[in-house]
Amino acid sequence: MKEKADQLILLFTSLIEDLYSDEKSASVNTPLCSLSSNDLKVLLALDGKDHPSIKEISEEKSLPMSTLTGIFNKLVDRGLVERYRCRSDRRIVRVGLSAAGQEAVSLKKQHSEDFALKILSPLSGEEQNQLLELLKKITDRN
Repeated sequence: MKEKADQLILLFTSLIEDLYSDEKSASVNTPLCSLSSNDLKVLLALDGKDHPSIKEISEEKSLPMSTLTGIFNKLVDRGLVERYRCRSDRRIVRVGLSAAGQEAVSLKKQHSEDFALKILSPLSGEEQNQLLELLKKITDRN
């Protein structure tokens, strides 16, 4: 069992290195170039949402409000996110993607899709289905 665990670690490490390398080279000179993983999580969390509150994002992503405040400050400064004060309760701050933020999210999604296709391309349709079923089983997501 230990040999298999070691082999799995090597394979996953190789996949992660490929992903990191692909992402890094694809994001040069784009809005993604110096964003942290938490920055990206927040941008992706805003995608398709109609100006959620920072508290809603905090709960969804299990990030403390203090952490999110710093992330949002950076994303606002970079022009990727816009803040809105709630008119009925000025204590509530709502956030949304700017046009540049929407572009960054689209780029991230495209990079992720390209990487997934790169992984799946050497496999037959049946092997792709097997891989997906095994990964669902491992992550316990259906």
